[in-house]
Amino acid sequence: MISGNESAKDMKRKSSRPTFTGHQIFALEKMFENTKYLAGTERSRLACQLSMSEAQVKVWFQNRRTKWRKKHAAEAHGPSGKRNKQQRNDESIPTIDSDSNST
Repeated sequence: MISGNESAKDMKRKSSRPTFTGHQIFALEKMFENTKYLAGTERSRLACQLSMSEAQVKVWFQNRRTKWRKKHAAEAHGPSGKRNKQQRNDESIPTIDSDSNST
């Protein structure tokens, strides 16, 4: 029975965050190295092999792609996340040879 202070919403517990075994993470990482996106059949097969739900595999791959993109974006723009100013200035400033104009 639900008392006056509790509602049906309060009775439903939020699902806990899944924890994966080292074996599962290793297999997921290995698959991620080969392909960043899984087709439905590949996801189903992998989930079955690892004793996980397809939703868990799907969400893991979504999160892993986000992490991968952030890492590659940071590497492309340097450690501070910005492009190197020296590199841009060297390319945009033309060199002028003063001896060639004086003759």
